[in-house]
Amino acid sequence: MKKIIITGGSGFLGAKLSETLSNSGYDVLSLGRSKLEELTQIRRDQLSDVTYFDCDLSIESLENILEKIKWKNENIYAIFHLAWSGEKGLSDLNSTMQFKNLSISSNLYESSKNIGIRKFFFTGTMEELFAEEYLNLDYKKNNIYNRHVVYALSKLWTRKSLTIQALNSKTDLIFITNSHIIGPGDDKDSFLQVSLSKMINNQPIMMSSGVQLFDVIDVEDCAKTYLALLENGKNMNSYMAGSGKPQMLKNYIKEMKELFPEFNDLSIDTEKYADVVLEEKLFDTSNVIEDTGFIPKISFKESLLRLKDFLVKNNIKY
Repeated sequence: MKKIIITGGSGFLGAKLSETLSNSGYDVLSLGRSKLEELTQIRRDQLSDVTYFDCDLSIESLENILEKIKWKNENIYAIFHLAWSGEKGLSDLNSTMQFKNLSISSNLYESSKNIGIRKFFFTGTMEELFAEEYLNLDYKKNNIYNRHVVYALSKLWTRKSLTIQALNSKTDLIFITNSHIIGPGDDKDSFLQVSLSKMINNQPIMMSSGVQLFDVIDVEDCAKTYLALLENGKNMNSYMAGSGKPQMLKNYIKEMKELFPEFNDLSIDTEKYADVVLEEKLFDTSNVIEDTGFIPKISFKESLLRLKDFLVKNNIKY
């Protein structure tokens, strides 16, 4: 049974990935900052068949953690590094915390090399695509703003640092970028989740033009993308975990509204826009299909219904 480590294991995707890998026959060590008893029931259920260890990776080394759980001399196949934090949230503009994230990631990769872990997966988000576009802007001509850029820039710095560290290394380095993930168990106040909650509770929704190109993937399909890449992802490659069918954000909202035909309190300001527009090619998932054969199966509508049931059952409102 191959042993896998997941950092950020107490998070939305981390807990689901832990469950998915465990159900697929892997021996999983899931690392998270929160104590198990502090997690929601859905996450405790997802982590029930894995080894969960609460720790602070900025304080405790991977070597010490493995010694504590008696994995010190075990042959570990891969590590998925999902953990990332801010002082009060990912987009709190705290650059000191973002440098700390870079340091944690760098140290974790060095530990992986020393231990002899075969594969190191570094994960990012769609926000990095925005950050790359922002780097090319002329600040004298552009005043558009995205509060996620500080967080996303630190992800880009870390990618470059890890790439240098991985030169001539026996530990493969593989990058995965997530498109927007939705599904039961999410605790983030993302625009799509908040909008769905407002439609459920018949509350008004106001949005900008919504012309931004966007891509959405169900958390289950995202975890299965990771599973497919675990065995077949190629060293130094970058993959997009997404549906492969991006569309404008306003179209996702309109599709959501079809579930609530009586909801009419939606306002779209066609003149209001304050961000760069991403190109469709940035959401390309063809190399995932070529290297693994995996194609996401859950439609956006099905994802919405799953999320809707979760929000209603748990009386979650925004």
